[in-house]
Amino acid sequence: MATFLYKLGTFAAQKRKKVLFGTLAVLIIAISLGLGMGIHLNGEITIPGTKSEEAMKLLKEEFSQGKGPEGGTIQVIFKAPDGQTLASESTQSKIAKTLKSISEDPEIASIVSPYEAGTISYNKEIGYALVTYKSEALQVTDASKEHVLKSVEQARSEGLQTELGGSVEFTNLEIGGKSEVIGIIAAFMILAITFSSLLAAGLPILTAVLGLGIGVMSVIIASNFIEMASFSLILAIMLGLAVGIDYGLFIISRYRQNLAEGKGVEESIAHANATAGSAVIFAGLTVIIALAGLSVTGIPFITVMGIAGAFTVLVAVIISVLVVPALLGFAGERIRPKSKAASYQDLRKDSDHTNRWGRFITKYPLPIAIAGILLLGAISLPAMHLQTGLPDKGSKSIDTTDRRGYDLIAEGFGPGMNGPLAIVVNAEAADDAQATFAKVGKELSELPNVAMATPPVTNATGKVAMVTIIPGTDPKSEKNRFGSYDPR
Repeated sequence: MATFLYKLGTFAAQKRKKVLFGTLAVLIIAISLGLGMGIHLNGEITIPGTKSEEAMKLLKEEFSQGKGPEGGTIQVIFKAPDGQTLASESTQSKIAKTLKSISEDPEIASIVSPYEAGTISYNKEIGYALVTYKSEALQVTDASKEHVLKSVEQARSEGLQTELGGSVEFTNLEIGGKSEVIGIIAAFMILAITFSSLLAAGLPILTAVLGLGIGVMSVIIASNFIEMASFSLILAIMLGLAVGIDYGLFIISRYRQNLAEGKGVEESIAHANATAGSAVIFAGLTVIIALAGLSVTGIPFITVMGIAGAFTVLVAVIISVLVVPALLGFAGERIRPKSKAASYQDLRKDSDHTNRWGRFITKYPLPIAIAGILLLGAISLPAMHLQTGLPDKGSKSIDTTDRRGYDLIAEGFGPGMNGPLAIVVNAEAADDAQATFAKVGKELSELPNVAMATPPVTNATGKVAMVTIIPGTDPKSEKNRFGSYDPR
């Protein structure tokens, strides 16, 4: 491997223009295809084989309205102005006007106002209308969403707080944000101080951005052909940026050390690629194998997430051992450490001085190993109280209408309204199905932390029923556990 990387480093340094322009061409093609095809991060989060998945399949089979797909829904959530209620004439007029504007979209199948459905809070300050589309939630077009948002903005301008919820998502995925930009700036400043060179500090960031662009755009292109959740792209961005800077830094640091030892530019590049590049290959393969290993879970969205992250890391590795040497060829002597401050003898002295910690560890390996294990154990103690789960609208920023709608529902109808549980009862083997449904419904309503249990709703055959439970607490609360109840 070292011999191959040595030759690759020499090739990249000698043919640096071809390598750089070839990489830029790949980046431009990837960006063109990615932007042209668009982002389709709308994969469903399902876990095959679980009881909840079986229940969802049974619900679709027994309660589906016709043969077509189930339409996506929007909750248009209203909050009356201060000093008024939804029963106020002016408020009713504004709500009617808003819903009429929304209904002008031909893609909408039906609209049920809060007055028709009775979905109004006990104090009559908060209520919601239900909008159902002809297509599935994931297939609702951007034009339809824009139409709803425009109608909602009109209501807000008239003093009526109006937010959105439901199965149709309105919060667009942000590819990169302020946090990523701040991170890149911070990394550049730290590297500039460490290397005492703006050029040396910028090289690993430049190569990381090149690799990140190719990797992320490739994931976006793949999203047009396979179902992919939004956090697959988020993970790819995080990993691609992190390892891209890290791996590039390995090779650049070794190159500068080789220059300080008196080697020529091409020899320093080739040697750095052979040594530090080998570490990059090993580290990258380790991460790739770990991410690809997520496929053993058998959960589709986790498998895709792992493969997307692994591919981005693979691109970062290739960029590091191919493009970094090419850019070092362009940089040449300009990133050589200060000759007087970084001669080979000085490096040896600095190494002896900074290696005291290493000598101390090798002198007392067992006590330090025990202390390290105890320290890691203490740091890991909070993991025993870790609660896992899937993100919902309550996890989004307060700046989004999804989150504000989530909070309004909790305020008006209780926190459990944001996480209703559908219980499917199959009584085909029971002698008296209706008696069974009534018994199960009564027992479910008596469970702890159940604010309300709806009466059983039967299917066309009368042998399968659905009971909806409204918990008394937030969906993420530990109290929302009803596993101890077994109606069977």
